[in-house]
Amino acid sequence: MKVISLKIDGERILWLSAVGLIIVLLTLPGFVREESWDRLILIAPVAVNSARISGDQLEKLNGEPFLISYEIESEAPVNALNSGFAVALKATNGSYPYLTGYRMVSGSFFTEKDQKEKRRFAVLNRAAAVDLFGSTDICGNELTLKGERFTVLGVIEDSGGNRSMEKTNRIYIPVTLADEKDPCSFLIKTEQNGDEIQAKHLYKSLTEPVEGYTFFSFRRIMELMGDLSITALRIGCAGISAFLLKRIRRGWMSDLGALKTLYGHQYIRELVRMQRRLLIRLSVKSFLLAASALLVLFQFLETIEFIAKWNETEVLGRIIDTSAVGCHAQQLQQIAVLMMILTALLFTNFLILLLRNKKTEQQLKSHIHVS
Repeated sequence: MKVISLKIDGERILWLSAVGLIIVLLTLPGFVREESWDRLILIAPVAVNSARISGDQLEKLNGEPFLISYEIESEAPVNALNSGFAVALKATNGSYPYLTGYRMVSGSFFTEKDQKEKRRFAVLNRAAAVDLFGSTDICGNELTLKGERFTVLGVIEDSGGNRSMEKTNRIYIPVTLADEKDPCSFLIKTEQNGDEIQAKHLYKSLTEPVEGYTFFSFRRIMELMGDLSITALRIGCAGISAFLLKRIRRGWMSDLGALKTLYGHQYIRELVRMQRRLLIRLSVKSFLLAASALLVLFQFLETIEFIAKWNETEVLGRIIDTSAVGCHAQQLQQIAVLMMILTALLFTNFLILLLRNKKTEQQLKSHIHVS
């Protein structure tokens, strides 16, 4: 009797785990969606020692036909009032907040004109503003950065989708004031949904080798995660259909046997007239059996095809980028890979349930009958 309960509990655990996997796969994409980045394409190197891109060329292409921005990160000492420490210094252009969708807490971001005229403006994120001045209402204050005086132009909320970097002190300055003016990676924002073809055409115009860079489309990664959720839902529907298929098949076999017995004693006309309910019930069950079998077969083949194409998913290529957007892209990749693993586990889970040995089921029935 203990063996029976273990097997029954094992099947129950499989069904409960399948339901749990489906719920997780359906809810994950909703937690990571970043609407302001749905048209962004991140062009990032696949190796640390990849050649840098010409910042001057990027600025010439910025605005036609799409916005371009980037970050050149370094570490620098900063002093203001009576406090001083090292911060993450980010040199960028005036298009940066329009691409990332980061909200200005106070003040404004520097413009293209400020950038060209090399005005010493600085934009602090919330963490840096609070640590240096104790407030976010600090526009017009001055600070010393790398031995030079800068005027605080505004405070930006730059956590975005990367929650792990919220407390990092960051200061943004115009790229024309940075020691290094050529970024390793950059962002483009298309007028319509992001397309890697546009990004690759732009990159080729910079006369750089395309092979050394990954073209990461936020729209495509969200589409992939949505496809995984739909696949999980279909696998669940196929599993439930297969479960019902077994239940319906038993009644179908019983009705079919009864019909064969009656057919041996009655004419077809009398059988149709007197056993109409039996025939209708048998027809409905036959239709349900056929529909369930086709659904299970279709989903099985579709899942196999979808899993086989995972290694061709370009959006899961390696990304070497330490910007907030790059870190968020890496997080999305990790979540997408996790969803792939969970989908494979869900598929395997239902296979175990559906391919159970009939002999084992008969043994369980006999043990239950004896007990």
